[in-house]
Amino acid sequence: MSGKRQAIKRNNKESIVKAAMKLFSNKGFEKTRIKDIAQQANVATGTFYNYFPKKEDVILYFIDNQIEKAGKEVDEYDFLEHTAIERIEKIIASYLKATFQNKAFAKVVAQERIGKVGKKSNINEFNMIRRFFKVIEMGKKKNEINKNADAQYIANLIFSVYTTHVITWINGIIKNRNECIKSINHIIKLIFDDLRGNMDG
Repeated sequence: MSGKRQAIKRNNKESIVKAAMKLFSNKGFEKTRIKDIAQQANVATGTFYNYFPKKEDVILYFIDNQIEKAGKEVDEYDFLEHTAIERIEKIIASYLKATFQNKAFAKVVAQERIGKVGKKSNINEFNMIRRFFKVIEMGKKKNEINKNADAQYIANLIFSVYTTHVITWINGIIKNRNECIKSINHIIKLIFDDLRGNMDG
């Protein structure tokens, strides 16, 4: 019986997510009401709240699943065959592809997650910084980066570059995700050129 109950819960949750994402795409995030989502998913409005406290949480749930896929994609990337800068670029491209599928979603992530780095509700962004840190440490071992470089400082710096670009994309300063990635990669190259230029420091 419990197995059947769990299946019903799982189906309800996925129906709500599917309905919400469809409505967000068609009507826009702001114009979509929780009542609309429940109706589209064929569940009671109260059932929605059994799974998600607010509609922003539907996007975050969806994005968490996408980031999990991105994490697997990054883990399958042969880091030993690529330079530190190539590995950093791979992480950023994978996260942007998974997370920022449109500006409405990006805005929710920026408000609900990026501004709360380090908190329990924000494990994905924290893990991103940890990935950067590991790459920097590996780069130091491979003599790609000055051994005296502060890996945590560099990881935080790269994350701040990533965050700033996402916000400027949301605000329309950067036109699209590809331009965002291109600009981020350019700055990362400048950072790594400086690190390589100070190998004797």
